[in-house]
Amino acid sequence: MSLTAVCLIGVLVATSSAAPSAEANPAPCKTPKQWEGSAVIVDYETGLGDAARISYDEVNERVRMHLSSVNGRFKREIDTIMLFKDDKFYFFNEKVKKCKVTKALFDFKPAGVPVNSTFVASAVTGLGSDTLSTNTFVKTHIHPKHSDESETNDSSSPDHHHHHHHGGHVHTVLVTVTPEPTCAPVSDSVLEGDRIQYPDGPIVLLGNTDYFGLTAGIASTKVFEPPDYCKSNSTNVEMYYDDFQWYSFMFA
Repeated sequence: MSLTAVCLIGVLVATSSAAPSAEANPAPCKTPKQWEGSAVIVDYETGLGDAARISYDEVNERVRMHLSSVNGRFKREIDTIMLFKDDKFYFFNEKVKKCKVTKALFDFKPAGVPVNSTFVASAVTGLGSDTLSTNTFVKTHIHPKHSDESETNDSSSPDHHHHHHHGGHVHTVLVTVTPEPTCAPVSDSVLEGDRIQYPDGPIVLLGNTDYFGLTAGIASTKVFEPPDYCKSNSTNVEMYYDDFQWYSFMFA
């Protein structure tokens, strides 16, 4: 088990046994509605990691993300523009000038601390005078099993969106942010465990995102404009439709 998983599970156990007094707990804060920055996204189920450059616009429900990774012989580099209000996703590769356009594969989810989440702990990271104060919040909810789920979801469809939310699983999100007034995202972690069939079973760390170099606002709205070659809607670009869990790792 990774050190990250051990630390996260330790926090959950400690929280359940000795939560701080209510009056001392920071309330969930709201992250900026528009920001740009970088992130490292790790999917522990596939073992894949990505470096990401992100432009996030909650006001207009749109996200631009450039993903690049090298994992052994596996290489990936792709840009994504998600325009939720237009119900369009653009996937393109600038090097080969190929583009794929689809309908939105999932709903927009605001970044940052989930609504009705619970305070976990405060921490100070760093060394000496170079430190950063953070607050961590947790939200857990159960995904009930639907009897018709396997019949209605066609995994062979190219537009099928792969979900990790199996029947009866408890989905836990840990979000770490800086204190108000900035409330800037620091890290997100997604954990899952089948608490209905296996009450004493393991909690599995599915993925983690660490953010850095964030700035408030959008420097140029042109980042949300797809390139001209996307207008011809070429469909030959290689896509990874089962890899969209990075969105849930980031925007819980």
